Amino acid sequence: MKKALLYLTVFMLFASCEKEIEFKGDITEPLLVLNGFALPDSLLVFRLTESRFFLEEADSFPTVRDADVRLYVDGMYKEDLQSQQNGYYYSSYRPKQGEVLSLEAQAPGFEAVKAETRLPVQAELLEVDTSITKVGEQYALSYDYDVEAQEYIIDTVGVYTNYEVSMNLKFKDPPASGDYYRVLVKQFFSEGENFYEFYDFYVNNFYTTEMGDLLSLTETQNDYHIYADELFNAKVVDMKLNFGTHTYYDYQSGPISSGARFQVQLQNISQSYYLYLKTLSAYQNAVEFFAEPIQIYSNVQNGIGLFAAYSSSVIELEFINEGSENTKQDYKK
Repeated sequence: MKKALLYLTVFMLFASCEKEIEFKGDITEPLLVLNGFALPDSLLVFRLTESRFFLEEADSFPTVRDADVRLYVDGMYKEDLQSQQNGYYYSSYRPKQGEVLSLEAQAPGFEAVKAETRLPVQAELLEVDTSITKVGEQYALSYDYDVEAQEYIIDTVGVYTNYEVSMNLKFKDPPASGDYYRVLVKQFFSEGENFYEFYDFYVNNFYTTEMGDLLSLTETQNDYHIYADELFNAKVVDMKLNFGTHTYYDYQSGPISSGARFQVQLQNISQSYYLYLKTLSAYQNAVEFFAEPIQIYSNVQNGIGLFAAYSSSVIELEFINEGSENTKQDYKK
C-alpha cells in the first residue's frame, strides 16, 4: 500500500510539471526587420518585415509595405528604393567594391531604422591547383518482391563512383587590415532533372608562405568556414581544402547518365556578415541549458536584421562519369 501511495505521489509531481506558467513580462512592440546583401555590380534587393513576439504561434513574419527606404553611397544620397510584393524593395544602383552603403527605412507605426556596410575589396587569387582521386564505387540496388517465390529479387540498377577532391587556393590578402573571408563549396549533382547542393567540406591546412604554418586544424574548423585576417594581413596565403563528390552511372540510361559539377567560392565578406555567422554558429552550438543567452549579431539600428556584403572569386569544375568497369549483377535474397 505504501508503494502504491509513493507511485501516486510521484505521478502527481510529474503531472504538476505540465502546468502552464503565465507570462508576466512586458510584451514589446514590433520592430522593423531589414535583411539584404550587397554584391559588386549587382542590383540591390532588400526585404522589410516586422518582428514577432517570441510566444506567438506563427510560421511567417508579416511583411512591411509602403515604407520609405533610402540608399546612401559613401555618405551621399543615391536614390529611393522601389517597393514590390512581399515586402521586397529594389534599387537600380549597382555598387562597387570598397564603397560604404547605408540604408534608412521608415514605415508608419515603427521607429526608423538604419544600417550600414562596406562592400569588401576582393582578394587577388594567385593560383588554383586541383586534383581528383577515385576512392571507390557503390552499387545502386532495386528491390522487387516475387510473390510466387516469396522472396525479394535484388537488381543492380547503377553504380556510384566516389571521388576525393583536393584543392589549393593561393591568394593575396589586401593591405588594409580588417578583412574577413568565407570559403564556400557548392556541389551540384544532376540525376534526371534534380539538382542537389552540398556544403560539407574540410579545410585541412591554412598558412602563409612567409610564416609557415599559421593556424592549427582545430582553429581552421568552424561551421561556416569564416576567417579574419588578423594574423595574415597583407600576406600571401595558401589554403588547402578537400571534399567528397560522386558521379552516377545508370545501366538503363546509357553510358553517360550523370555528371558532377562543383563550385568553390573564396568570399571576402563584410565585418557585419562575419560577426553574424560567428554568433549564429555559437548560438547553434550552445549546449548548456543554464548558460548565458547568445545574442545573434545585427547591425540594424533601432530594429533587427542584417545588412551585409561580399565579393567572390569563383572556381567552377565539372567532370562526367562515362561508365563503369563493373558489370551489372543480379542477386536473390
